[in-house]
Amino acid sequence: MKRIWLFCMVAILSLVAHASAFMAREVMRPCFVTSTTTSFEISKIAFNDELTRVDAVFYGAPGDLAIISSATVLRAGNQRLRISEAEHLSIDGLTMPESMPQSGKMNVALVFPPLPAGVHSVDLIEPDANWGIYGIQLTSAEPYVFLPDFLQTMAEKKAEEKPLQDKLSAGKSSVNGYIFGYDTHYPLDIRLEIPDPFTNNTYAKTVKCKADGSFHIEADLLANTHVRLSLNKASFDCLLIPGEETAVYIHLPRVSMAQSHLLESKYAHSRRLWFDGAAEAYNNAHAIKKGTSLQSSSLLQTVTADLDRSSQVYKNVQKNLRVQDADKKLMSSISSPEVMAYLKLRMEGAIAQAERAKSAHGYVALELNSTLMGEDILSSIVAPYKGSAVLVDLWATWCGPCRKALRLMPALKQRLSNLDVAYIYVTCPSSPEAEWNALLPTIPGIHYRLTEPQWKSLCSTYQIKGIPGYFIIDANGKLQNTHIGFPGLDVLLKELQQALR
Repeated sequence: MKRIWLFCMVAILSLVAHASAFMAREVMRPCFVTSTTTSFEISKIAFNDELTRVDAVFYGAPGDLAIISSATVLRAGNQRLRISEAEHLSIDGLTMPESMPQSGKMNVALVFPPLPAGVHSVDLIEPDANWGIYGIQLTSAEPYVFLPDFLQTMAEKKAEEKPLQDKLSAGKSSVNGYIFGYDTHYPLDIRLEIPDPFTNNTYAKTVKCKADGSFHIEADLLANTHVRLSLNKASFDCLLIPGEETAVYIHLPRVSMAQSHLLESKYAHSRRLWFDGAAEAYNNAHAIKKGTSLQSSSLLQTVTADLDRSSQVYKNVQKNLRVQDADKKLMSSISSPEVMAYLKLRMEGAIAQAERAKSAHGYVALELNSTLMGEDILSSIVAPYKGSAVLVDLWATWCGPCRKALRLMPALKQRLSNLDVAYIYVTCPSSPEAEWNALLPTIPGIHYRLTEPQWKSLCSTYQIKGIPGYFIIDANGKLQNTHIGFPGLDVLLKELQQALR
């Protein structure tokens, strides 16, 4: 009898264990790191040895057709698990798709193959519609993010609120960002929206995130200005001061989840931003508040006539990429020196942006102020490209090793195509001008032809005793490496990658 009882217990335990293997683990409203969509949010993930089921809420306009691509995958480590079934969603439109109800949301489900063992997070990627949700957690915990100790100290510090002087003052404001929780396989669109006093609208500047999660972005300002920084579909507002630097430390998962319909209530009031530098007390006090509209200084209303004239000049420069006689006449009627200084900043930025865009596929030949010498030459050449790595190539048309190295540059550019690198080529009067002009179309990039005194001064300052010569400039605009003679593609590749860290 005892043996029968033991046998029955073993059998029951075996059945329970077997059944448990097929019981789905469920994670309700899983946390995630970042998302590139506002139309799809995960309400539950259930997974066992047979399948993975993703329950979600699909948002859209009433009447929108509910369709998803058959190329949709769950990325789990190195594996990509392709969608096999869908509920309330038509895969590729092969079945009659349902329409979005008047509520603007509907519950849907996706089915995938089982997850591999040992996976702690997954990415849901819809390649055709170009959206994804990244770092989706397979436990109820939020993604682990290492936060340095000084952020806790910063949070506890009671910074005194100093009165912010609101005055017209043209200058560049810098934002140095540090993103905690970022991984290089997450796509991250970083965008700074800035109110434009010329149009009363906003314009956007974008920047790439470095591998370590840092970024640098600048804005030309005329007064204290509220701006909006976006990371994919998450965003927050902060106050920038002309001529001042602001540092912002970002908890990426919390910033992202605070924007989620399903997770907002949990993370809307969580600490996710830390500010340092200009207006730090103000920005920290408003770090968890949602912005409604970007504000410009009321002082701009006192110079509306000058702003109208500046706006017209700026539009002309954007079109012609130079200041024409009619623009100079209009500029002479601008009475505010602050507005004039701001206009010059914006014009320089517009010209540099156009030159950079053109040089990506072709060439741009620029002139340098002939009075610049020594360090000022290099500083002036690389100044428009702060935030990028810069390769400065010193060469001449008659230099055989220079020409040979130039033929290898396309391979380097191809390997660095996903990184923000500017290529600048500098020569001297020993290169016959006609021959130089003939070669330019074969060398995509930004080109300068120095005067003889400038060339001698540049080479003397940096001990360039032969060509080709190379300067590697980091994203902060600092000289990182110098080479005399071609060092090889692998060396330049490594140093340019380092320049962006």
